[in-house]
Amino acid sequence: MKALVYQKFGPPENLVISDLARPEACSHEVLVRVAYAGVNSVDWKIGAGRIDHYRNAPFPLVTGRDFSGTVVEVGSHVRNFSVGDAVIGCLPGPGGSFAEYVATDALSLARAPSNLTLAEAASIPLVGLTCWQALVGSAKLSKGEVLYVLSGAGGTGSIAVQLGAALGAKVITTCSERNRDYVTGLGANYIFDYSKPNFTDDLIAEFPQGVDVVFSNVLGPLHRDAYRTLRPGGILVTIGESPLPAVAEKHGVDEIDLIVQPNGKQLTEIVTYLENGTIKPPSVSIHALVHGAHAMQNISEGHVRGKIVLQVS
Repeated sequence: MKALVYQKFGPPENLVISDLARPEACSHEVLVRVAYAGVNSVDWKIGAGRIDHYRNAPFPLVTGRDFSGTVVEVGSHVRNFSVGDAVIGCLPGPGGSFAEYVATDALSLARAPSNLTLAEAASIPLVGLTCWQALVGSAKLSKGEVLYVLSGAGGTGSIAVQLGAALGAKVITTCSERNRDYVTGLGANYIFDYSKPNFTDDLIAEFPQGVDVVFSNVLGPLHRDAYRTLRPGGILVTIGESPLPAVAEKHGVDEIDLIVQPNGKQLTEIVTYLENGTIKPPSVSIHALVHGAHAMQNISEGHVRGKIVLQVS
């Protein structure tokens, strides 16, 4: 099968198309022919060797967590899926969806949303599970609380804004001025332009008692600055950035370093939100698999609105 692989750690330009053996489904697994694969920040970080947990991963290395596709084979113990079903899923790290076929635990899958294209559906699994496990599972966000989502126009942030609004929270987010209308349409109540040097001070002036929950999936100064927006005892959920326990202690807040896990039951809950219109998928940009290096470079540079997906087959 064709796959987009790293032969060694490094920048996205190291990615090449290679022929690999097609995986086989075990008794509890499903073999899926991948139609589209979502591209996420974690993919280039793994490929660059920036995530300690995966530095011993064997080469050739196939990344990619998100996928949509069609079931072509089911294991002998699988009862909830059949050949021909359209499905979505999130693979455990380091991934493997940038390939024509994936074999994965049937319990990690959900049926594809009936109202979305497979390209749109491929944009959902990792970001959806990230937001669900952060806001519902870890922070236990409740109606009336104040949620601050960093970077609300991105693939993950856009889902976090919508899920927060669906849970009844008052939602604050950041974006560039050009994305203000887009983010407003997602349900954000307060929007701050992160290009302005003192926007965090403006946020704190608006919410002097502090926010209840911060959802942070950005790197560097914006992440560090978010701690001081929280009320004492507030919760900061960190995704993709190293936690800063000393900073959390200084501000008297709790920090949760989220490691997202595949979960078909939670993914099915997210599909329900998508099908009833409570959550809309991020805007999708489609790239051919052979142009995966360029797509990954765009993700690594940030400022991508919505999600990039690769057309695999």
